[in-house]
Amino acid sequence: AIWMLMESDGFKKPGISLMFGVICGFGMLLKGTFALFLALPTLWVARAQWKQAMVSGGVALAIASCWYLPQIGTLSELLRINAAGAVLEGDPARLSWQAFVFYVRALEGYQIFLPLFILFLAGAFWLGRNFKPEWWPVLLWMGSGWVGLLLFLNKDPRYSTPLLPAVALISAAAIQSRKVMLVLLMPFLLFQHYLVSFGIQALPETVVIARGVEGPLSWSWNLYTQRHFGLWGPPAREDWKIDYVLDRI
Repeated sequence: AIWMLMESDGFKKPGISLMFGVICGFGMLLKGTFALFLALPTLWVARAQWKQAMVSGGVALAIASCWYLPQIGTLSELLRINAAGAVLEGDPARLSWQAFVFYVRALEGYQIFLPLFILFLAGAFWLGRNFKPEWWPVLLWMGSGWVGLLLFLNKDPRYSTPLLPAVALISAAAIQSRKVMLVLLMPFLLFQHYLVSFGIQALPETVVIARGVEGPLSWSWNLYTQRHFGLWGPPAREDWKIDYVLDRI
């Protein structure tokens, strides 16, 4: 969607603008929070071509409404479940300091880990010194998603994964003209991927830099972690109740 948005040249290309609307419509059918990440960059790009942008928006609404209109009651129930989950897991309140830092800590401690987080900070520093207007959609993509996720009481690192491509773009900005850095980075990327995906028993399961919030679910600043809440880590033999699920269906 972001790719089509930027390729639309400010909604001046009708075909690509229409494709953007189609992608957004199907994106909303995949995940209800899809719009949170697209809201601000879309408004920014559409500021000079509102009519064509509204056509794209109409296409997106037409596709998404096929499910959302009949399921308004279901959405209300999902929001209640989300709020209940926040209480059960001890998540921070919407406008608290811990809420503001939650997804920053999640990015460093549970998604990309410290070395790549430092690279991201370097990219952000480079961007601040070499800023060009074409970076606005990427920055607004991050801001839109981050602020949007703060509206939900329940918080989890997986909710902010749609921000990771934007993080990657900013991180790459610092080394895009340094081929030596790219060559050095590849072995580390392969190592970290193997560490998280398959595990290295000779290394500690988790290395904590600083303890974060302690509670039903604790969140820390990690150098890395090979496991998280039983949701990722080395392959394991588990009973996923496949036969039971198929029989019920």
